[in-house]
Amino acid sequence: MLNIHFKRVLVYWRRVGRQLNTSTRAKLGLCLAVVVLLSLLFPRGESFEFSSLQVGMVSDKEIIAPFTFSVLKNDAELEKQRATARQSIPPILDYDASVAPKQKAKLDSLFREISRLLSSEASDSLNIVTLKRLKLPLFEETIQLLLGTEAKSKRRHLQMLSQLKQTCKKLLTDIYALGMLENKQQIADEVTKGVIIICKGKEEKTVVLSQIVDISQAETMLSERIRGLLPNSKDRLLKACYEITMAFLSTNLNFNETKTAQRREQAVASVPLYKRTILANERILASHQVITQENMDVIRSLAKAKAERELQRSLWRRYLLWFGRISVSMFSISVLILYLYFFKKQIYKNNSLLLLLSIMIIIPAAVAAFTVNNPGFMGEYRSEFLVPITLSAMLVTILLGAETGIILTFVNLLVMGCVLGYHFQSPFVSGLCGVLAVYLVRKVRHRRQFYRPMIFLPLAYAVIITATDLLRFTSFSTISNGILPGVLNGFLSPVLTIGLLPVFESIFGISTNITLLELSDLNHPLLKDLAIKAPGTYNHSIIVGSLSEAAAEAIGANSLLARVGSYYHDIGKMEKPEYFVENQLKGKNPHDKLTPSMSSLILASHIKEGCELADRHKLPKVIKDIIRQHHGRAVMSYFYHRAREKGDKGEVKKDRFRYPGPRPQTKEAAIVMLADSVEAATRSLRQKTSSRIKETIKEVIQLNLIESELDESDLTLRDLNRISESFLPILSGIFHVRVEYPKEQTDANSSPKGN
Repeated sequence: MLNIHFKRVLVYWRRVGRQLNTSTRAKLGLCLAVVVLLSLLFPRGESFEFSSLQVGMVSDKEIIAPFTFSVLKNDAELEKQRATARQSIPPILDYDASVAPKQKAKLDSLFREISRLLSSEASDSLNIVTLKRLKLPLFEETIQLLLGTEAKSKRRHLQMLSQLKQTCKKLLTDIYALGMLENKQQIADEVTKGVIIICKGKEEKTVVLSQIVDISQAETMLSERIRGLLPNSKDRLLKACYEITMAFLSTNLNFNETKTAQRREQAVASVPLYKRTILANERILASHQVITQENMDVIRSLAKAKAERELQRSLWRRYLLWFGRISVSMFSISVLILYLYFFKKQIYKNNSLLLLLSIMIIIPAAVAAFTVNNPGFMGEYRSEFLVPITLSAMLVTILLGAETGIILTFVNLLVMGCVLGYHFQSPFVSGLCGVLAVYLVRKVRHRRQFYRPMIFLPLAYAVIITATDLLRFTSFSTISNGILPGVLNGFLSPVLTIGLLPVFESIFGISTNITLLELSDLNHPLLKDLAIKAPGTYNHSIIVGSLSEAAAEAIGANSLLARVGSYYHDIGKMEKPEYFVENQLKGKNPHDKLTPSMSSLILASHIKEGCELADRHKLPKVIKDIIRQHHGRAVMSYFYHRAREKGDKGEVKKDRFRYPGPRPQTKEAAIVMLADSVEAATRSLRQKTSSRIKETIKEVIQLNLIESELDESDLTLRDLNRISESFLPILSGIFHVRVEYPKEQTDANSSPKGN
């Protein structure tokens, strides 16, 4: 029951998905979402009056401050001052005042227990066991010393215990007074000036870190302190003092990470955003002056101040700004939509492919917006050349074709130019490299072909960036700062394309030439089964593949798709191979025992069974479409005429003898249908002369035209003429009339006249 319920849910969601994939409302919603997202990515709060100016350029005009405004610090300055402010706050340690009294009380308790044991009449061995039960880290020798098992005078032993107790307590008092950490290395990265802050309740004290100790330091310093407090004492006593003191040492300082972080954030927030003030009518930039970073900081602050004044002056200005962003986004997207509507209906009708194109527009725009909002992201390097225009161009070219890749690159340039503040150089460089990327991957079939773009794209970025910078009289240091991001983008784009292709193929159900090439391997399990179970159909499919490939190349269609689709178009015949003429032995035709309607059902079933096999072996959708469409809505004329001969002609309906369809929706599917029909018709000819084959090709194409089987495939009459011409040499080569050789003579005196 659970399995049945799951299948119902799966069928329901598949139906919903198919509806959304063609829904006009979903299409409009997607377009609206893209326009809104792009509008949000546009730069805001800044005037673009000075957007053409950059560091290193020579100013062609004088700029005077129209009003008084404050100069914002650039990102590098602000980050440096914030880092200094953050480092100025030492780590804060909380002092636990309860540790020292607690540990001293335990020390007193130990010596009271020793006094009690000494005054008891129990044996030494029993006293030792009793003292060990306290579970103190004391050696056997120290316990014996404390209990005086070898003491000659009880009075001297008690004096020694008193001295030992006082010494241990003094050591603990001194250490706890300064404070003790568990491990100084824990805060080593937090300490900047060698000081810390110790909090004792509401009291705070700044202390040099070297004044406090941690456990490892205490172990080394205690020995020296003990020797100083107990001079001329025996080693046994010194060791006992060391062990007892270490037993009652515990940390009373703890690093307060939360409080330290809060103080540092407050210090960072207190750093002023502005560094100076420019007065009205003050000269900002002189004509013919080389623009420095300081000049650019002032100019950008002026642009921001002008935008803020404009927005404060009028509320309508704010609405008009949004109207401008949405309008620019809408007009940019409309270029792509109109192109798809008029020239790529298959993509326009498929909302999932429109979603793919939307992603390929939004990602470069988002990266461009990030570079604008984070100008210090790559330091002195110009990060606008990292916008992945070439990545989008290559992915779309491989997935949807070169023409779509070119149009998408153009749209991305329009959006990128707006997001970057209407600069010219970056979109120009990215546009040329994007077109080059489309050219380099337009016919990619093997992954090794990505090595070319890995070489040529970085080189193109370097050359074009250098050329455009030289035309703008940019300094050589600035030119080099732009080349590195461009070269990095040019190299990483092909690498990322290789990695992302399988992901997009899987998510959006697209088959690239790389996938199709893998399916063209004749060792594929389906093709091997076809060769064994239906050898006649297998040979027929190979010939149809050669015909389809030549025809697709002649009209500029996808020749690889046509060939691979031909290999798999008849895989459904494996279920009942003996019912198809190419697999039948002479004189044995099972259709002779069946009614025409039953025979037509068996013939039509190979399409359904082929689709089921394709689903089972996870063949891509484009191959399944060719399996469904390669017969279109054609009539099984042989069985239709047999039915009319056997029954009432008026009762026999032609639609009962049609293939289920649909008619071919693509050029490749139509080519496979024509190649399939032409090959079968040519094979049945008695006289396979060149003129007769040519006539048969024209008859098959003409019949499909009359029956409207090609109406939905976008094939033109010129395409059909070229397809006809491409079929002829292949069929003539396969079915040419051979010379009948004379039988070999067995007479010993005779010999053949030629070799």
